[in-house]
Amino acid sequence: HQYLEIKVDSDTAYQEDPVSGDLIIEVDFENHPAKGRLTIRKEGEVVKGFDKDFTYEEASLAGAVFEVYASEDIYTADHQTDENGNRYLEYAKDTLVATVTTDETGSAVIENLPLGKYRVEEKKAPEGYTWNAKGEKVTFTYVGQDTPVVDEEVTFTNERQKVSITVEKQDAETGSVVARAVFGLYNKNEIKSGDNVIVKADTLLQEITSDEKGQAHFTLDLPLGTYYVKEISAPDGFVSSDEVLEFDATYRGQDIQTIKLKSIKKNQPTTIEVTKSDLTTGVELNGASLSVLDEDGNVIDSWTSVKDEPHVIKYLTVGKTYILRESLAPLGYLKTTDVKFTIEDTAEIQKVEMQDHVPKALLIVNKKGEFLDKITLLDNVKGVVEHFFEYITGSLTDVTFEIRAAEDIKAADGVSPDYYSKDELVATVTTDANGVAEVSDLPVGKYYVKEVGTAYGYILDEEPRYVDLSYRDQDTPVVVYDEDWQNNRQKVKVNVLKKEKDTDRVLKGGIFGLYTRNDILSASGKVLMEADTLIELKQQM
Repeated sequence: HQYLEIKVDSDTAYQEDPVSGDLIIEVDFENHPAKGRLTIRKEGEVVKGFDKDFTYEEASLAGAVFEVYASEDIYTADHQTDENGNRYLEYAKDTLVATVTTDETGSAVIENLPLGKYRVEEKKAPEGYTWNAKGEKVTFTYVGQDTPVVDEEVTFTNERQKVSITVEKQDAETGSVVARAVFGLYNKNEIKSGDNVIVKADTLLQEITSDEKGQAHFTLDLPLGTYYVKEISAPDGFVSSDEVLEFDATYRGQDIQTIKLKSIKKNQPTTIEVTKSDLTTGVELNGASLSVLDEDGNVIDSWTSVKDEPHVIKYLTVGKTYILRESLAPLGYLKTTDVKFTIEDTAEIQKVEMQDHVPKALLIVNKKGEFLDKITLLDNVKGVVEHFFEYITGSLTDVTFEIRAAEDIKAADGVSPDYYSKDELVATVTTDANGVAEVSDLPVGKYYVKEVGTAYGYILDEEPRYVDLSYRDQDTPVVVYDEDWQNNRQKVKVNVLKKEKDTDRVLKGGIFGLYTRNDILSASGKVLMEADTLIELKQQM
């Protein structure tokens, strides 16, 4: 209640009622209308910490802009009207009454609002947050003559702008999606909670493996910022990549609920080229049956080699060792041993070569002949003397052969020049002290051997001998011919014809003796019969 004291004295203006004589003093007394005071509060999540994922807490938010509108026609509180009897308006319905921005405490206050109904709408969300489209209604109702200010409060909560980061893994050659690639997500800059650093720059935040659809979706509740993704582990069959994928997850404005970022990561598959070639000439070969196996013996691929067409295998695992195995060699070649190779982490084509050996031929001739071993006296009676010479077989030295091609001896690769033409001299060889003539490292094929010089006391064998040293199979590295060849010794026959002097008449009855001029030795050098020894005594018949 408000009281006013009035004093009637000479300083007070007053009037006198002409009838009653009462004194009349006029006093103006003013009433103030009750007003409304609106407090708008803004709240939202702010990052607090990081432990495997980010944590958030509610906090007051500055920088939110709000507009307050009249929800009805709001009239003056004194109910005064114009000349037409209409009440005076403070605000017509839907009139913008005020625009305010929340301060550092997250609050905005509007004073001296006429009592009535209002609506509060968010015009602009704070940096980092999405717009709250839901308005709030507020009614300021008269409480009583003792309440000059009616207080109302509304609170708006804003959602953080979220971040979604996905990497799709693709085969660089086919474009198909690839599973089991491991990616790491890193923050480019420090992440702070207020003034405190909660995550240092370049920290590995999360590892994710691409699924069967090739998608690696990071599940962290990320704050806004700048991130990058690196491949930690390439899937089996692919080459790793150092490429860094950048993701700008800075604020996009209040109308975007989630910043959805996606990038495609393409990797090259591992590639090897397998070739089959001649070890000596390097010529690639047809017809080899080949397989690649893993270390557990599982067959990865099998094929038959084609000349000048390297066999390509992709998607072998980096760092693993594989085995290249030949099950059937090309005709004319030996089956080779396994070749082990390890896949390197490179996009370059890795070359694996298996080389086959050609078999060789070995020609051995053991040259034999008869050698005197002992002499036996058979008879020495009645004027008859006779000895028997016994021989044994032994090795002949100094027998010389020519080896010639019996056909065109061709290179196994079918491309290189022939080794020898038909009848071409291949080698000349002489038997050693053991009677052996040997020629090794011959190309396989057909040959003939001709004796061109023999040992002293033996007859030259002029008949060519044909030798087949052709390719046998993939498991025979040396085709061998090893035979004994024998030479006939040169023999002696002595005939004596007794004739009458000065005539050609043959005389009978003469007795002749055959004597040694020199010692007769055995093959070992033993004297079997001394010089001037009677060998045989014969009567001419």
